[in-house]
Amino acid sequence: MLKFIEGDRLIGEFQDLMKESATADLAVAFWGQDSASRLHIQKGSRTRIICNLESGACNPKEIRKLRGLINIKTHEDLHAKVYCTEKGAIIGSSNASTNGLAILASDAAGWREANIVVDDREILVAITGWFNKIWGEARTIQDSDLLQAEKLWEKRRQIAPGRQKAKSLIEALKNDAELLESTNIYCIVYRQPLDPGAKKKWKKLSDRGNLTTHGLISQSDLSKQIRGSSAAILKIKNTRALTHTFMFQMMC
Repeated sequence: MLKFIEGDRLIGEFQDLMKESATADLAVAFWGQDSASRLHIQKGSRTRIICNLESGACNPKEIRKLRGLINIKTHEDLHAKVYCTEKGAIIGSSNASTNGLAILASDAAGWREANIVVDDREILVAITGWFNKIWGEARTIQDSDLLQAEKLWEKRRQIAPGRQKAKSLIEALKNDAELLESTNIYCIVYRQPLDPGAKKKWKKLSDRGNLTTHGLISQSDLSKQIRGSSAAILKIKNTRALTHTFMFQMMC
């Protein structure tokens, strides 16, 4: 059998293969939240997993969970996505979950994945031999590895691309307040005069140190763009403040 499947069918295909298999070898680089439960990986099952914990693209919480269930190692050069069982194997682009690249599942929902399912005996033997070689090179995951992985995971989350489809920036930030956390964001907040509620919100953000004023633009300089208003150009230090700032602009 040689069968092509799209990414959303991987879980079902893997579960079908496991119904007739007692063992499984998974060389899958990136693991996201709930991967173990989605693949029905049970404690004590004869499953071996190789991930790439050093990449920063594995969810450390999920790796901790997997480490308590089965044998799992890490290999810093692994980028493969291979799910091999006694019955057959799945090879392709699909990681163990949609958020395996340190991004939210909703962000990756539009990504198109593709895989091949095979059950040819010669190919399965070759895959097993390849896996055993990588397994021999891989390292057992230590507590210190997980601590480092947590730092890498947080860093990667800050720069991971977003895929959310929103009608406006405000809507996107309401969905994920950390969407643009690591970027340099500039915006214009304008209104003359500010009402008491807006002044209170402004002072609160300023006192927290979330806003840095880069300069005031005179009314005349902005007359062509914003009539009857004065404006301040602001640099937002974090996206949670950005969300509040845009809400502040709406309040004005």
